[in-house]
Parts: sequence; C-alpha cells; structure tokens
Amino acid sequence: MITDSISPTATRVIWGFDGHMSYPMNLMLLCMDFDKMLGGDLATGLERLKTKLETE
Repeated sequence: MITDSISPTATRVIWGFDGHMSYPMNLMLLCMDFDKMLGGDLATGLERLKTKLETE
C-alpha cells in the first residue's frame, strides 16, 4: 500500500497485489473471482484507513 498526500484534505491510496504462481496452479486463477473473494476485505481496509487518516 502506498499513500500520497495530495492536499491537506486528500490522500491518494494505491493498493494492490504482486506475486507469482507456478503451473499448474496458475491455471486456477482463470476460474477465480478475486473481486468476490477479496472485495469486501479491501473495502473494509480502505474504510478503516480513511477513519485513521481523518483522526490523526
């Protein structure tokens, strides 16, 4: 996660994943819905980050 203050009242957040998965496990990635699996957790994390940044 990278945060960048772009103004006194705004922060840009860059959040992502990086990794490597070898064959044949990488073929499973085609069948997985990562938004469904991780979307809720990422949204919760961003809301918590927002709360923390706004209270400091």
